[in-house]
Amino acid sequence: MIRATATCSVLALLLASGTAHADDDDADDLEALLSSNVVSGASRTAEKSDDAPATTTTITADDLRRFGVRTLGEAVNFLAIGMVSQDPLHSIEMGSRGVLLSGDYGNHVLVVLDGHIMNEPWNGTAYFEQGLGVPIELIDHVEVIVGPGSVLYGSYAMLGVFNVTTKRAKDLPALGITAEGTLSPAQNADGSIASMSSGLGASGRISAVSGLTLDSPSHRIEFVAGAELYKHQGQDLTFAPQQADGRNFGPRAPGDGMWGGTAKQSWWTEVPSVYARLTVDDVEAFVRWAEYNRGTPFSSAFGQTSGNFDQSKSTAGEHDDWLNLELKFQRRLTEQFRFLARAYADVYQYRMDTPSSDPRFDVPWSLPQSTAEVSMEQRGRSTWGGVELQGSYDWLGDGRHQTLFGVDTRVRRLGNSNDYYDNLYAGHLVGSVGSGSATEWLAAPYVQHRAALTDTVSLNAGARVDAQTSFDPKISPRAALVWRAVKDGVLKAVYSEAFRSPSYYERLFNWPGSLTPNPALKPETVRSGDLSWEQRIGTKRGLIGVFYQRFESLSTFTSLDSGGGQFQNAGSIDNFGANASFEETAGKLRYGGNVTVASTVRAGANGDERLPVAPSVYGNMRVLYMPGESVWSNPAFALASSIVGPRLANVAYNGAWPTRPEVPTQVELRGTFTGTLRKGLDYRLMANYAFKGQNPYAIGPTQTPADGGTVNPSLVQVNRLLVLAGLQYAF
Repeated sequence: MIRATATCSVLALLLASGTAHADDDDADDLEALLSSNVVSGASRTAEKSDDAPATTTTITADDLRRFGVRTLGEAVNFLAIGMVSQDPLHSIEMGSRGVLLSGDYGNHVLVVLDGHIMNEPWNGTAYFEQGLGVPIELIDHVEVIVGPGSVLYGSYAMLGVFNVTTKRAKDLPALGITAEGTLSPAQNADGSIASMSSGLGASGRISAVSGLTLDSPSHRIEFVAGAELYKHQGQDLTFAPQQADGRNFGPRAPGDGMWGGTAKQSWWTEVPSVYARLTVDDVEAFVRWAEYNRGTPFSSAFGQTSGNFDQSKSTAGEHDDWLNLELKFQRRLTEQFRFLARAYADVYQYRMDTPSSDPRFDVPWSLPQSTAEVSMEQRGRSTWGGVELQGSYDWLGDGRHQTLFGVDTRVRRLGNSNDYYDNLYAGHLVGSVGSGSATEWLAAPYVQHRAALTDTVSLNAGARVDAQTSFDPKISPRAALVWRAVKDGVLKAVYSEAFRSPSYYERLFNWPGSLTPNPALKPETVRSGDLSWEQRIGTKRGLIGVFYQRFESLSTFTSLDSGGGQFQNAGSIDNFGANASFEETAGKLRYGGNVTVASTVRAGANGDERLPVAPSVYGNMRVLYMPGESVWSNPAFALASSIVGPRLANVAYNGAWPTRPEVPTQVELRGTFTGTLRKGLDYRLMANYAFKGQNPYAIGPTQTPADGGTVNPSLVQVNRLLVLAGLQYAF
């Protein structure tokens, strides 16, 4: 869609000039323009990517389909620069430029869907897998914006921003149906494939999308809708037994005081979702509803931290419920002034059910004790709403000097509870601990000015001030200088700051004996400097850049002498490195690659240390061949690879392991074949293979050294082999 618009603009210019034949320079200019991307997420206004005050990657709907991409996590690993995701078979974790803060539930990366912020305030949660709750057929493009972005968005945009834009009605069929399924073989404890015929894991999804338009002399009406149901039941996973004397991990454990064996039923996902958008002239209404239900096959340092082994989804799992509403009005009031007003309201609820056959370890001593089975139900909830007013003024009417200004105000109600029941299936309430709630408000004015200082030099500068109930006002500035030093060559220098406000869970969640509230917790901050060079030569595009970041006041779970722990501002990170990318379209062939190299050091109790889970080297390479119509109409062959360097395990510094636990370099290869069987009926076939069997996450009760420090932790398996087949029909 973006390239089609650029094509029309160029043709119009050539016709207006009366040029019958383009010379070589015109052809080069046309190729350069067609190969450029227009982004809107970095400045919240449309601009060329090389003018944007950040390093960006635009991933189109065609990219998502042709390369077999199913989630945002896969998109960054195979197609984007700067960001990287890790899959602990729980919910995907996202990192950027060598920094990944494990166990954060995505709250250091902002996710924006059609201008609506998706991170919820109870724990800042954002999801990058099916938990996003939007059919991928509905997505027009995804902008991956690397680096701090609080200047226009506020909290959570510390590592970067995903700006997800859905399709317009004209780009959708009246009704499109997609059905896809996957298979994966059973795996051993070291990640190797155990069986190709039994214990298989499978997933399936069916989605429906629709776009309708009605243009009359007096009104323009557009309706876009999508619905999806995704289900996944993981393959059998075998875990090496772990000794935990005195513990009872339920009837599926290998014996008294033992954890492990083969998990057959506890890794699962179910995600129903609905999206709808109605536009009438200058007014747009948006609604999204989704549930994200899932179970993890192992206990870990985050997610399911206790309970039985291989419990069924009828008694165990995590559940997220979302409802997002927005009403927006936008209009150009004059040739120079645009105005936008939006009102939004969101509801989020979280619940984690954890069964336990050993209440001595899992029930607080403040509650009545029993030797019977119990079920723990941890709940979090947040309801918030607000109004944002925004204006944009073009001072000279030629786009050279534009000011964006606005204010965002909201109020939110947050709360939690921890309930214990005396039976796994239909028990009675034994008691509740740590229940609480809070009401908070926020007001945030912001301003940004984009100026063309000369024909070759431009400036983008702005700041936002977030005033909130729970902490002092935070100022988030950003300044970017762009110099077009040579033809199609851009030198870009960016300074930016961002913050993440402490979540309700970190500040006020009370779980006696496990988590003590800390109302004085302050926001985390990051300061970042970037310098990059981007060069285009026809359809070739290359980028090389360097960066430095300083993270301070990180919210760190700290053990207390009285037992349990508390989140405290006790962490800092120094991070610097470089990234580079290259891509070209040469006739029927398109290829490219990205690489990021970083040095990341955090301040630890015993001095500086490597950041666990975060890779210091990673990247991707890809090639797409589209031969044109042949045996099957419009086929495309895509091959992509993801390379992620060695990573320390998430528990690497939990005591004195015999060797610092680490996983080796991971390489994934993905081949995708897409095309059209007949008019309106498309297919997609994909196979993905990972060369190494484990990810850097410890599993089971052994989260600290056992047996006198002679045994390293068991690590979670990687989904080694996945094959996918799907059909899509447009009516």
